[in-house]
Amino acid sequence: MSTPSSLSGKVITVTGAASGIGLATAHLLASRGAHLALADISASALDTAADSLKSSYPSAKIVAKAVNVASSSEVNAWIEDVVKQYGHLDGAANLAGILQPMGKTVEELEDEEWDNVLRVNLQGVFYCVRAQLRAIRKGGGEGGKGGSIVNAASIAGIQGATGLAPYSASKRASVLMRRDEK
Repeated sequence: MSTPSSLSGKVITVTGAASGIGLATAHLLASRGAHLALADISASALDTAADSLKSSYPSAKIVAKAVNVASSSEVNAWIEDVVKQYGHLDGAANLAGILQPMGKTVEELEDEEWDNVLRVNLQGVFYCVRAQLRAIRKGGGEGGKGGSIVNAASIAGIQGATGLAPYSASKRASVLMRRDEK
């Protein structure tokens, strides 16, 4: 049985793993014995991060793959690969996100700028959660008992932020996203 300080043998995916909160989370999970499947859009930064993790935690099982979370097909293929490689999925930390463009008013935003933030920060979270839930339901967790998924949001998703309309909107929608029970 796992204790709060031990994730030994648990298979956990982390998006946005090449830097920031994603990389810090990967370090914490690896230090507690988790097997990691890391994803980020930047292949070179992800390779550097994975090498750093492997150096810091030589006994950790760590695989890394460049994934654009805004692509449903890339996310589905990644999660399928994780399950093929590890046999199951126990949990996930969905931490990929973008802020750009910063400082623009709503009337100054271009359609593509708005769409890009929502594709990554909202649709990307949805694509990841959906694929991860499907994998976890097929045998994740101890004895197929389920798993855990954590999605990053922001205080900007609760109270908004000047000059960050698409970011605030995407994070608010992520806060409200939940798994519906049948």
